[in-house]
Amino acid sequence: MIVCSAVALYGLLIGLQFVVGNLRKRIPGVTALVGNAPLLLMDGPEVLDDNLRRANVTEPTCGPSSARRT
Repeated sequence: MIVCSAVALYGLLIGLQFVVGNLRKRIPGVTALVGNAPLLLMDGPEVLDDNLRRANVTEPTCGPSSARRT
């Protein structure tokens, strides 16, 4: 029963992607609605805090990337 539900959900997701893709090709406003522009989070070793907030991303507090913060 679970496998059947998973396959149905997967089919629904593929179908939705197909519909949205076709709408993006045919109607220019749909691209602006569902698309997004790339956002630079780091410029070399410098973390861009404003862009992190805009993307709702938090900076790691430990690990290799936190040691390079300038």
